[in-house]
Amino acid sequence: MAFAGLWEEWKSPQGPVESCTICTTHANDMMGQLHDRMPVILPRNAVDLWLDPRITDPKKVKPLLLQYPGAEMVSWAVGRAVGNVKNQGEDLMKPIDEPRTFKFD
Repeated sequence: MAFAGLWEEWKSPQGPVESCTICTTHANDMMGQLHDRMPVILPRNAVDLWLDPRITDPKKVKPLLLQYPGAEMVSWAVGRAVGNVKNQGEDLMKPIDEPRTFKFD
């Protein structure tokens, strides 16, 4: 999964500053159950375009800033350890129940 993000380096009076951000959009139906916004998830075929340093016209990448379809996402419950930044590793992603998709009315 690739998120759309921006990185910049600029010079402040105190010296160079590097900053980055993850682009967000309104939440799709699935993510909307958790929060009102979500990261912009890039489809696989859009990653190279997003990362191409030769593209300087925002109009060429703006169409990529869309909601990822909730129907193409799966969620599952994970343990409480995932909420502590001290905990690291793949074990945090292990489901505590079966993967599921959300059904909407």
